[in-house]
Amino acid sequence: MKRTNVGIMFSVLILVCIVGFFFVLSKLQVIQDEVRNVALNLDIFSSGITSVPETVTPASDEATTTLAEPRRTYEGSVVIPTAILFQIESSPLLSPTTQLTVSVEKVSKAKDGFLTLHIKTFTNRATSYSAFDPGNFFELVEPSRSNQKPVHVRGAFDSMPPQSAVEGEVVFKIDSGRTEAVLKVDSGDGGTYYEFDFTNGTYKEAILG
Repeated sequence: MKRTNVGIMFSVLILVCIVGFFFVLSKLQVIQDEVRNVALNLDIFSSGITSVPETVTPASDEATTTLAEPRRTYEGSVVIPTAILFQIESSPLLSPTTQLTVSVEKVSKAKDGFLTLHIKTFTNRATSYSAFDPGNFFELVEPSRSNQKPVHVRGAFDSMPPQSAVEGEVVFKIDSGRTEAVLKVDSGDGGTYYEFDFTNGTYKEAILG
C-alpha cells in the first residue's frame, strides 16, 4: 500500500514538474519576444526613423490637404506643414546605390520671396554611405518659362551615413507678392505635382495637362 502511494506521489510530482517546465518555457518565449521588439524600436529610434511606410499614398487631387497644425507665421514666413513622402534610388555618385525615403515636412515662404522646402532623408535601407541630389529632384513650375531649379540647397546630402536621417532645406526664389506655387517632384513617371496656396495655408496634389 505504501509503495502504491509513493508511486502515485512520484507520478504526480513528475507531472507537476513537466507542466511547470512548459509554463516557464512559454513565459520565457514571451519575454524574449518583448525584448526583441524593444531592441527593434530602439534601433529605429536611434536612426531617427519613427515611421517609414513601404508605400506612399498620394493626396487626392480633388481634396485640399490641411494638416492638424494650421498655417502659421514663423520668423516672418508663411509655413504650410506637409505630409509629402516618397522613395527614390540614391545618387550613383556613391555606390552601391540604395533606396532612400524622402520626406517634405513643411514648405515656407518668406516676405522677401524665398520659398523653402524643409526636407528629411532617411537611409534606413543603406549598408554604406549614400548620396542624394535635391537640386535635381525638385523644381518649381513656371507656366511662362522653363521650370525653376533651386537657388540653394542646405544639408549634407552628398555623403549620408547608413541607418540615419539627414535634414536640410531646398530654397527657391519667387516674386514676393506671389501667393501660389506648384512644386514638381521627380518621382518617376513624369513627376508628381503639388500646388501650394500661401493665402489659405493649404496644399494639394495637382494634375497638370
